Amino acid sequence: MERTVASAGFVARIGGEEFMIGLADTTQEKALKLARNLCDCIRVKPFDLPDTPAPVPVTISIGLIVTQPSSKLRQPALLDTLIKSADTALYAAKSAGRNQVRVRQSAA
Repeated sequence: MERTVASAGFVARIGGEEFMIGLADTTQEKALKLARNLCDCIRVKPFDLPDTPAPVPVTISIGLIVTQPSSKLRQPALLDTLIKSADTALYAAKSAGRNQVRVRQSAA
């Protein structure tokens, strides 16, 4: 993931199997392209695990939100709203069959 995101942003684990990718100065089109690229990169490279006879296929689901720059983004309540919005998009992606990207328009 970090190689795909590179210097465009950051990758952070926010809990369990959920990660957040933050991108600055990125259009929705570019973010969507990156998200789809991540899905493809993960899908085409099965994981070798100890004690398994064959590599294990893995997919990811991505919930994507895009917001406009604002000094208000540093407020905890707004950040919580943005994360919940991305989480809603993530669950829509999972419901659509996994290995999907779903975009949710942000109110922020």
